[in-house]
Amino acid sequence: QAVNQNSQLTRVSSMQHIARAVTLTLQIAMMSKTFDTVYEASTLNAQHQHALAVTSWAAEPPYPPPFTLLRLLSVTLSICPKGSSRLLGRCARCQPAVSLHAELHNPPANNEEAEATKALSEEERQAVRDLHEQVEEFVSERSG
Repeated sequence: QAVNQNSQLTRVSSMQHIARAVTLTLQIAMMSKTFDTVYEASTLNAQHQHALAVTSWAAEPPYPPPFTLLRLLSVTLSICPKGSSRLLGRCARCQPAVSLHAELHNPPANNEEAEATKALSEEERQAVRDLHEQVEEFVSERSG
């Protein structure tokens, strides 16, 4: 009986070793598959980040950084004719032009806004419309 009990323990022990080996093999296979998936995703992520960087560089103006600020200043001064004297405040002459620009995007909500746009001469209204078209064209060129 002791021999029979010993052989049963040996069989159970050998089955446990086989089960451990199979389990270990399955875990290694699962980790390998997970590693492959993560590696492929990281490669795709790196390529995506590179593409985003290239497209953002392509969208930037061709000027070096200090000169891009000069471009911003020139656009600001062209929007406000008296902007050179009052860079930080909005001049009285530009207030109707700003109202007309708002009217181009949104119809006036009340009579006060509509009256502000009527204060401009037809030549000034056309100048604001032309400037609006130039800004829209500039933005569309830069946005692709």
